[in-house]
Amino acid sequence: AAFGCEPVSVLCDRRTLSVLQPILERVPGVPVFVAPDAEAVTAISGYELHSGALAIGRRLPEPGIEALATHPGTIAACDGIVHTDNIGAIFRNAASFGAAGVLLSPHSSDPLLRKTVRVAMGRVFDVPWARSANWPDDLRALRERHGFRIVAAEDTPNAVDVADLPRAERTVVVVREAQDLRNLEDLASYVDQPQLQTVLVLSLTGKTLDKRKALYKALKSGVSYFQFDRIPEYQITGVVAELARERQLKISEKAASVLVESLGVDLSAIDQELGKYAVVLGEGGEVTAATVEKYTGSSREYNQFELLRALVAQDADRSYRIARSMMQHSRSSPLILVIATLYGTFFKALVYQSLGAHPNPKTAAAQLAVSEFALRDISRAAQNYSGGRLARIVGYLREADRQAKGMGSPNLRDADILDELLFKILY
Repeated sequence: AAFGCEPVSVLCDRRTLSVLQPILERVPGVPVFVAPDAEAVTAISGYELHSGALAIGRRLPEPGIEALATHPGTIAACDGIVHTDNIGAIFRNAASFGAAGVLLSPHSSDPLLRKTVRVAMGRVFDVPWARSANWPDDLRALRERHGFRIVAAEDTPNAVDVADLPRAERTVVVVREAQDLRNLEDLASYVDQPQLQTVLVLSLTGKTLDKRKALYKALKSGVSYFQFDRIPEYQITGVVAELARERQLKISEKAASVLVESLGVDLSAIDQELGKYAVVLGEGGEVTAATVEKYTGSSREYNQFELLRALVAQDADRSYRIARSMMQHSRSSPLILVIATLYGTFFKALVYQSLGAHPNPKTAAAQLAVSEFALRDISRAAQNYSGGRLARIVGYLREADRQAKGMGSPNLRDADILDELLFKILY
């Protein structure tokens, strides 16, 4: 049962039923009525704002403060908050910041009102909450009997300044997206004379600090300086497994790899996706590669160079995953461009084999008119494929190029051309 109510029945369309099935299995005995499509759900219910599913819940008796007293942590107390949007926003923020619960005064708005549920994005059903019957006596009870500290905001002349409140021994200041701050270098003057109880965290996305400038030099010569580099992609599956354990989920190494392939190395996106799995699978659920394929698919956009490296490594699973994703985003990766990239590397790998067993990289790069970076893929292809096989692959690529331009097979889809090409290259 969700917090504050228990499900009575569910109405959904056929398409949504398969998505809801794992959740419905956790509430056996609840009737599920299936409509042919979303329009039928709208006609039956009278509600247009739905995603193919609606449910009826029975309210449970509103819990008292003792229900919250057992939850250690911060409780957000609402004193006379009557606006439904504000209550919804408080619940949403309580969930985001990990609050232990929400306490409502007798005259605060009902958190189960439809608009409040929508603004809260459904978090009223999983954030513990209670309504006080004796306000403010219940606050005193939380303080005196359960050890809570009461902190309230007020705008009066004799109010205690927030700066004067007792603080923890350390204050952590996080500057997110620091690479976008135009005056980032101004922090150098603070770093020269830092507050010893403050931990300053600079989070940079896609960039690093310029080592020639004052901020980097001040940090390096400061009291304490630690630099945490981005986690390498080859280590990311271990981090995914740890994130899954924190959500009480089990995940296989293959499933973690597929998830990284689908979303890239964006840990926030991966953690958010694991949160969805936790809802669907429940505590102790196991995430498999099939789970990722079903609920996540592939939202990552790949390019022809990633496909090339997968083919050079003879990694069939990765090659087909990348190809499927690229055909879903074919505007950014036209098939003719993909084939041209593959042709350039495999043809030059055939030429590379004629340069001898261990040609000098600089000499080989000059003879092939490529950079030493591009030479890595060429030399690896030359190592992994025999000369005869490379010659056949060059022929397959020429044929695929003609098909992609509508010669000989004008009705073939790009996805079919690429699928057949991969099969010929790999097998």
